[in-house]
Amino acid sequence: MEHRTSTFKVLLTVFVFGFVIWLGGTMFRTTIAYNLFEISPLMELKPEYTNMERMNTIYIFAVTSLMTGIAYCFTLVSSIVLAHMTRKEFRERG
Repeated sequence: MEHRTSTFKVLLTVFVFGFVIWLGGTMFRTTIAYNLFEISPLMELKPEYTNMERMNTIYIFAVTSLMTGIAYCFTLVSSIVLAHMTRKEFRERG
């Protein structure tokens, strides 16, 4: 393995952290969303929650949506740049 530049290492770190935050945030958002509904084919809201509790849950869902969106953008951009930086190795090694 040849020597990697510091730019490559930083981009790889951004890619890994972005991917982990994106994947973890997506699972967290799924957990939050299913917390509001009863498990049934109709996806009805749980009756024991007040409207204020529902709104707080939706607010948390929106905040984590912003977080996962930003992490996705970082992951996408860093993966494109990393693919461009290593395209010669991809051609040589497959």
